[in-house]
Amino acid sequence: MNALNPCRILIFSTGSLGDTLLVVPAVRVLREQFPLAELVLLSDVQAGSHYVLAKDILAGTTLIDRTLTYVVHRGVFSRLSNLLGKLSLLTLLRRERIDTLAYFVEAYLGDRRVERDRRYFQLAGIRNFIGMEGLEARPEGTGLAMQSVINRADEVLARIGAIGIPIPQAGHGNLDVNLGSNDRHACEKWRTTLPSDGGRP
Repeated sequence: MNALNPCRILIFSTGSLGDTLLVVPAVRVLREQFPLAELVLLSDVQAGSHYVLAKDILAGTTLIDRTLTYVVHRGVFSRLSNLLGKLSLLTLLRRERIDTLAYFVEAYLGDRRVERDRRYFQLAGIRNFIGMEGLEARPEGTGLAMQSVINRADEVLARIGAIGIPIPQAGHGNLDVNLGSNDRHACEKWRTTLPSDGGRP
């Protein structure tokens, strides 16, 4: 059974709209399992892009308490810019005094990135890790019919369950992002600006 008692959990999730929605069930599990812990979302921003960001989806909901971001640069000087960004983020994380990392980025068994990321966050003072165990093997491209793989949302939940945290059955994770009345009103207002859909669902 899980014996964690975190005070501050850093949820590390990269990607934009789709990637973020698929980790919502895992974020909900952390919120329910550790109601007194502060949940801080760490996500990336692709320089020069106009993607819907993870913070745009989850900030202001009851699922997380606040957000941190770092910028990923592309181009001629990207390596130096990204290195400086990582050093700056490391300094910030050390000041944050975070005790637990929830590793929700897409990863597979044997990926070098996982251990590299573990060492990076250990340098930031983090000692407890959720989501780095129970990784699935990377699907092999054999040229034959594609093999069946676990749903991404269930895969992240399974990684939480690997250290003893109770998780819902496969296919039963809660994807609700807790939209409030203001969100729904804004959506309805936006819909009035669109052409008629003919009453389709």
